[in-house]
Amino acid sequence: MKKLCVFVVLIFLLASGCTPAEHESPSPPDITKAVNFTNLQLDQGEAFISISSNVIGGYNRWIPFYFSVQTESKYTNEEIVQSLEENIKTITLFSENNETLVTSSDLIWTSADIGDNKYNLVLVIIPELENTAFNNMTLVISLSLSNDSESKEYTLPKCLIEAKETALEKDFFVSLSTFDTRYSEGDSCQINYGILDKNDNKINEFALVYPSSFGVEKYEFIHQGIEDKDYTFKVNAHFSSRREKLMFRPFIKIKYSDANQEAYLIPALPAYINSPDSKSELYF
Repeated sequence: MKKLCVFVVLIFLLASGCTPAEHESPSPPDITKAVNFTNLQLDQGEAFISISSNVIGGYNRWIPFYFSVQTESKYTNEEIVQSLEENIKTITLFSENNETLVTSSDLIWTSADIGDNKYNLVLVIIPELENTAFNNMTLVISLSLSNDSESKEYTLPKCLIEAKETALEKDFFVSLSTFDTRYSEGDSCQINYGILDKNDNKINEFALVYPSSFGVEKYEFIHQGIEDKDYTFKVNAHFSSRREKLMFRPFIKIKYSDANQEAYLIPALPAYINSPDSKSELYF
């Protein structure tokens, strides 16, 4: 009698188009609900971002913002990005006078799974060269993310953006820049840079350029090297205080050809600076 009951159940499942395994499997999580305006959090502190005023190629005009999200279900990084692209269509940056600095629908998202259904996110926008809003030092006080039906405004900690004329990529290219670093002794941290000199211009001097109001007390070179046309240098930057989630992308100023010429260069992304015990890591 027991065998007959089991046989009847199997016939019922097959007739309904289900196997026992299919009947018990839970539905996969809805990707569109992974990220929304409720769980998307801004995850950055004070920032200085340098950009180019004349070169849009590569990362010269990239303006990055860092977010994080905690989800109810497990997703791949690709699914998180897909959810962001479906739910967030536009970003707008505002000045201290509440004027619109830039509005863009070209949003470039990157996700890093850091475990326990938490993801670190980088959002990059690339203003057109015609946008001259940042040609002077500009304080950005907030950003707004929106779609067709809703929006959310995020207040930014002190965020300074400045554009300068930079060298062309056919001449120089920043081949290395630290993305994620930690304070070491006191309020200092190490940041590494590399520059590819494509035309053998013979770089002979490096400097970091940033606003005096940003709280960098000084920096010192702890290593300089050259291999073929690839220059590398490490600096130890000393800050006036230990500020968490600090974003620091200074201009790199170089002198070359017997110091008769100089140019500015842009690192790929800011150094994202945290305490030694921070679990936050960002990858791009």
